[in-house]
Amino acid sequence: MAASLAVTTDVLDIANRVSVQFGRPTLFSVERLDASVARTAGSLACLIVPGLGVVSRSEMEAELASDGSKRAIDLIRTADGVVASSCASTFLVAESGRLDGRRATTSWFLAPTFAQRYPAVRLAVDEVVVEDGSVITGGAAMAQMDVMLRLVTRLAGADIARTCARYLLADERSSQATYVMLGSLTASDATLVKAEQWVRQNLVRGDIAVDEIAEICGLHTKTLYRRMVAATGLAPSRFVQRLRLEVATDLLRDTQLNVDQIAIRVGYAEASTLRRILRRELGLSASEIRMRSRFAA
Repeated sequence: MAASLAVTTDVLDIANRVSVQFGRPTLFSVERLDASVARTAGSLACLIVPGLGVVSRSEMEAELASDGSKRAIDLIRTADGVVASSCASTFLVAESGRLDGRRATTSWFLAPTFAQRYPAVRLAVDEVVVEDGSVITGGAAMAQMDVMLRLVTRLAGADIARTCARYLLADERSSQATYVMLGSLTASDATLVKAEQWVRQNLVRGDIAVDEIAEICGLHTKTLYRRMVAATGLAPSRFVQRLRLEVATDLLRDTQLNVDQIAIRVGYAEASTLRRILRRELGLSASEIRMRSRFAA
C-alpha cells in the first residue's frame, strides 16, 4: 500500500533529522528490498513490512499464495533483528512462524481469518500496536504510523519519537475498537446479517438474550455461537454489547443527543453504565469521542 510505504520512509527520515537537531548522529539507513531478489535479512537491524492494502479474506488468501508473498515470508524468516508490520502484512509475519506463542494484532476486519489461520498467535485485535519481543505488529494500514513511532521509540528513544509525533501531528491511539464496523464482519453470512439487523432494531431493549437471537435466525444456540465467533471473533453476548457501543459511538459523533438520551437508545438505563463501558472497552470518555470526531454535528 503506497501510503503505508510512504509513512515508513517519512517517519525514519524525520527521525534522522530530529536526531541531528538533538546533536546526535543520524540513526537510520533505509534499504528497500525487492522480494523478487534472492537475499537474506539477517544483517538488518530491522525488517519493516508495510501494509498490503488487502481488504477481504479472499484477497488475503490469494496474496498469501502469490510468489511475491512466499519470497517475502522467506525473507522474514531470515531476519535476526526486529520485524515490524501492519495491516495484512501481519499475515506474512505469522506465516513465517515469527509470531507463534506471541501477542499480536492485525486489521480488525481480517481478525477472524487471522485467528482461525494462526491459533498459536495470541491475537489482541482491539490494540492498535502490539510489541512482543522482537516483533511489532499494527492494525489497519494507517496504523503503520503507530508502528513506526513505536519502532523509533525502541531504537532511538522516546524523546525522538515524541518529537517526530509532534511534527507529524500524530496522536497516540491505543484501540481499534472505535473503528470496527460489525456489519462488515457479518456481511458474508446472510443469517448473521439477519441477526445483526434484528439486534440493531431492538437495541433499546436492555434484555436481548442469545437464545432469542438464535430463535429469530432459526439456529440452535450453539450453532449461532460457532458461526458468530467464526465471522466476528465475538461470542453473541459480546457481539450485542459491541453493537451497543458502535451505535452509541456513532450517535456521539453524529448528533447532539446527550449521553442520557444515547444510553436509553442503546439499551442502558443509566448514562453512568454507558460511560463506564465506553471507558473500559474503548479507553475513551463520551466527551473525548465527541471531541475527536471530524464529522460532529
